[in-house]
Amino acid sequence: ECHHLAGEDCYILKLRSPGPRELEALILRVRTASRASRSVTSIVLSSVKESTLLVPAPGAEDRP
Repeated sequence: ECHHLAGEDCYILKLRSPGPRELEALILRVRTASRASRSVTSIVLSSVKESTLLVPAPGAEDRP
């Protein structure tokens, strides 16, 4: 996934990597290709919700 942002950061790139070596290689490729002045890497330890399915709140169907 790639998200364009408003604010200090310009983009968030979400990916899965089989391991640290592959992640390091991908980060190097992105930094080289993008000519970015800096990048920040965060690693997710656990996920609360991954599905893209959105369930309406109760009563949401009744509102305009």
